[in-house]
Amino acid sequence: MVKRALLVGCNYPGTQCELKGCVNDVDRMRVLLVQHFGFRNDEILQLVDNDPSSRQPTGANIRQCLVKLIQGVRPGDAIVFHFSGHGTQIPAESGIPDDTGYEECIVPSDMNLLSDDDFREIVNEIPPGVSFTFIADSCHSGGLIDHEKQQIGNTPHAAGPSLLSGGRPEGRPTRPEGGPTRPDARPIRPEARPTRPEAGMGESDSSYSQTGHIGRHHTPVVNKSLDIGTLTQILSQRTQHEVKVGNIRTTLYNMFGEDASPMVKVFVNVVLEQLKERAGGGDSGATGGGGGGGHGGLVGKIGSLAAQFLKIKLHDQGSDHVQPAVGAGGYGGGHAAPIQAAFAGYKPPRYGRRGDVGILISACESDEASADASPTSNPKHAYGALSNAIQTIVGETPGPLTNRQLVFDARRLLAQQGYKQHPCLFSSDQNADAPFICR
Repeated sequence: MVKRALLVGCNYPGTQCELKGCVNDVDRMRVLLVQHFGFRNDEILQLVDNDPSSRQPTGANIRQCLVKLIQGVRPGDAIVFHFSGHGTQIPAESGIPDDTGYEECIVPSDMNLLSDDDFREIVNEIPPGVSFTFIADSCHSGGLIDHEKQQIGNTPHAAGPSLLSGGRPEGRPTRPEGGPTRPDARPIRPEARPTRPEAGMGESDSSYSQTGHIGRHHTPVVNKSLDIGTLTQILSQRTQHEVKVGNIRTTLYNMFGEDASPMVKVFVNVVLEQLKERAGGGDSGATGGGGGGGHGGLVGKIGSLAAQFLKIKLHDQGSDHVQPAVGAGGYGGGHAAPIQAAFAGYKPPRYGRRGDVGILISACESDEASADASPTSNPKHAYGALSNAIQTIVGETPGPLTNRQLVFDARRLLAQQGYKQHPCLFSSDQNADAPFICR
């Protein structure tokens, strides 16, 4: 049995969205995988951004490592991808039904976003019978494997009466509260407090404020959500031109070229095909390197007339050109889309869903924030709330846990500690009751 893991931690040091505990989460997750699940150190790859001399957790590097991670795997093998860092949402592509109406994304160190569609593409390449566990300790992480079945979440059938009433799932042995933790996994268990009404597990909470306090001792927390305003501000600073909601995807392509995510490249190719038709010809290939915005990069690769259309389409929100390409009927069903989604055009019909492989354990619902907590003044003690909860639960539980049991316990533990986020499980029915990671 092959056991492999890719562990990614983004603290974004020196930026306006800096976090404290994500690299610590990676270090502790490695210890947990080796000492509790029998992973070999040489089968675990870490990408962290606190050491400039090491390989950085950029979007391209994460994708390349994920591709390498799944190469040659066979039925019965176990693969783990753990990400701790910022999450964000961008408007979904017009005319395409999406689970939430937005593209849920993780935010690599270079802002080269990876979306729920990108993770679906990865999962579809994994052979049946392989266990792929994606632990997403980031905001808006519910649904990060596109169109994966929600087992535990905000839907009534997913939550179930046992969760809403605060009871334990049937057949789950009661674990003594405050029991010993595994010292090698180094979880930090803040003193539990009674569940607050606003943190009730049967409710769908909105988000944390950008900063706040959790628990009896007022543990400082930071929101791990990179809101759309901050994202466009960072992209504007890095490209030296104004970035709006509607041109996030083309900006990412200008910045990263062929290293941009498949989601971005599909969109850009569609836009260029439309511009080619309107301009009466021209080069429509979205290939080649990056470069900044302005007249370089993407705009510099097409004719002046097509470039004029592109500028109108992507920058003038009042123009008819920003209406959905399929808004009049057909692919979009004739339904008008919000102005934010209109920029995205359309993409080819969605690839088939593979529901037998992917297991997503998310830190929260798609519309919630997750916490980066700093219980002491020592940055080595900072952690992501979900990552720490998983380490605590696994360390305190004798014997294997199922994915369903782990997420129920994580919801309960975080609520006791005063966190508002609600971890979720997305997987097939069979994988929901399979052992967490491996036996």
